[in-house]
Amino acid sequence: MIKKNKFCWFKKQKTKTIENYELTFFFSDNVKGNEIWWLKTYIEFLENKDHDKFNIFHYGLLICKKIEDKDTIFAISLGKSHFYLNQYIQTNFGIDLAIRMANEKTTLLKKSRFFAGVKKQEVSSYGKFIKDSYEAGESVEHIKLKAEDTELWGSKNIIFADSVQLEIDRKPEDLPKLLSKIEETIKIKDLKISLPKIEPASEEINKILDLQIIDSLKT
Repeated sequence: MIKKNKFCWFKKQKTKTIENYELTFFFSDNVKGNEIWWLKTYIEFLENKDHDKFNIFHYGLLICKKIEDKDTIFAISLGKSHFYLNQYIQTNFGIDLAIRMANEKTTLLKKSRFFAGVKKQEVSSYGKFIKDSYEAGESVEHIKLKAEDTELWGSKNIIFADSVQLEIDRKPEDLPKLLSKIEETIKIKDLKISLPKIEPASEEINKILDLQIIDSLKT
């Protein structure tokens, strides 16, 4: 998951084994920082004008590997780490979790892509969401709502997309239990929400389409 040539801005810290997970923390080290674009304009107001000033934002990453299944890896991003994780995470993971544990009636915001009609994208916010009110050709990519089981997942709003943004009162030591519950939930077949979303084409369909392309090129 973490490769030196890809994540050279992180420095590996400590690893702890808690229950059935190995937790390794990475931290942004030697961050140069960003120039303050407005500082030169107001430099005369500074008492000390001899030192360069930068905005420094640190960020972290906790990689959680399941001990008995090394292919099961969760990443907890802190700060702007999620920008570096985009190309390495499972597409639609958050949406797949939402349709199994969220309360559709509590939807506050959703972002969708459209494959029919004039509009291509749309961001909608709601005071009161009407269940199953989706348009033809709509694919939901980002949704903000509450969990149905607030005792387990917390009573605050959760953001689901490729990733999941939870705001719950848990210590790092509690993470393995939470991750195990996420694993268990993502396997549930009885869906709570019928959410329109992009699905990857099956291998069988891909083969059929490839053959059609080949036939088309030949003729």
